[in-house]
Amino acid sequence: KSRWLLTVWLDGDSVDAPRGESFPPLLQRMLAPALYAKNFMQALEDSLPPGEALQALNLAQEQEIRTIEEDEGFGEMLQELREVAEEAGKLGGSDNEKETN
Repeated sequence: KSRWLLTVWLDGDSVDAPRGESFPPLLQRMLAPALYAKNFMQALEDSLPPGEALQALNLAQEQEIRTIEEDEGFGEMLQELREVAEEAGKLGGSDNEKETN
């Protein structure tokens, strides 16, 4: 199957402004790779052909995820967020947690 990956960056004064009671957007973007690790890794696999570029991006993504998970504060926050996301049906079960070993 063919699949394209498009990344859009938007600059603006209110891009990182808090909205309501949710986490600030910057924190959401920082935690998303670890919170949705399986989805992020699958998107890479689906978007790039096998080869050195895919391997390099996979390694970089796995390192980013590991760094977030190993951070004391973020690690605790991630566990709580994963539970909330699973309850909301956004992770689809615990098998979406990243296996980095």
